[in-house]
Amino acid sequence: MNMLKEIGSYIDIDEDDLAKIYTLAFKHAQRMAVQPGQVSVGHYYSNGGDGAQFSVREVIGLSNGPSGGMLVTYKIVSGDGQGATASNTLTNFNNWQRHEVILDKGIWHSIVRRHPAE
Repeated sequence: MNMLKEIGSYIDIDEDDLAKIYTLAFKHAQRMAVQPGQVSVGHYYSNGGDGAQFSVREVIGLSNGPSGGMLVTYKIVSGDGQGATASNTLTNFNNWQRHEVILDKGIWHSIVRRHPAE
């Protein structure tokens, strides 16, 4: 309930309703997230961090790794390490990223993908 204090206003809701809202929001976020295998060269992905923790990576290559799994090569275009290039497994990249983003007028925005179920 401390999170409601951070909003700076009051909401007349009981704990059960709040738990339902949280569950629905979590399911929605999972549906909107980039799914494994959907990472594409030339696209940008963010970790969804706040402030100094925010980071954006541009995928510049996908290749087969030495153990047979996919490797993602990326350039850090915003955040700590900006300008650096690195590689990681597709699994680790997907664990890091929260959503695909696009730069518009100097601001990074999440790309919202609509699914047929919505």
